[in-house]
Amino acid sequence: ADLDNLEAARRAMGDKPVIAIVKLDTPVVMAEVEPIADALYVHYGVSDAALLDIVTGQATAGGRLPASMPKDMVTVEASCEDVFDDYEPYVDTVGNTYATGFGLGGRP
Repeated sequence: ADLDNLEAARRAMGDKPVIAIVKLDTPVVMAEVEPIADALYVHYGVSDAALLDIVTGQATAGGRLPASMPKDMVTVEASCEDVFDDYEPYVDTVGNTYATGFGLGGRP
């Protein structure tokens, strides 16, 4: 349903930018999200006020992934659910590898 909502937002916004904010409870297949969004923020549970401060430029986002984001669903299905980080990480359209420890901006 979340992906459907993001796709609907993309259609409704036309040429205007779409910012996707993804709460990570578990690793997410970013290959399904990144092509739809112009900007992508991920978090593990912060306040809406903190997210708005980041999106509006009043604060700087920062952090590192505690686990890799899988390349695709085939990778997820081939992984062992009881083995940490045992799948090939996603690489975005500009070459960033979403492996454990990856992050952009802010402080490490």
